[in-house]
Amino acid sequence: MFRLVKKRSLLGLILAVFFLLGGLVLSNSPVVREAFVKEKTLSVEGKKIKVELALTPQERAQGLSGRSALCAGCGMLFVFEKKGIYPFWMKDMRFDLDILWIDGAKIVQIDRRVPFAGGAEIVRSPKIAVDRVLEIRSGESDRLGLKEGDEIKLE
Repeated sequence: MFRLVKKRSLLGLILAVFFLLGGLVLSNSPVVREAFVKEKTLSVEGKKIKVELALTPQERAQGLSGRSALCAGCGMLFVFEKKGIYPFWMKDMRFDLDILWIDGAKIVQIDRRVPFAGGAEIVRSPKIAVDRVLEIRSGESDRLGLKEGDEIKLE
């Protein structure tokens, strides 16, 4: 009986170490790290924006569609595993947006006041490959003084 309990305890310890090490290896991925916290603060040139993270394909497809509004100083940050030209559309949107295209830690393009157009399928794309996209309320980029070349930091 004692041997059986000892073997089970040893097996449990080995499994715990295996999962702990696997978690540490996976935690080196920024997407995996960000997946544990769905809301963060994005700092752009000292200005703070509270962001909801869209990390999975389902979250990115849903985006802000169907919501009635977005608060001032709030946004949604779409995080991609690799750089690419990701088109964004205004399907089922109910309000206008500013779309900020981000390469690494730098804003590379801002599409200001993108209209929701009553449900029309307006599509916007970046001019260069990006790995993050920030959607904020229309006019917020002007109100906050955001511009191309600004550095961002996710806190």
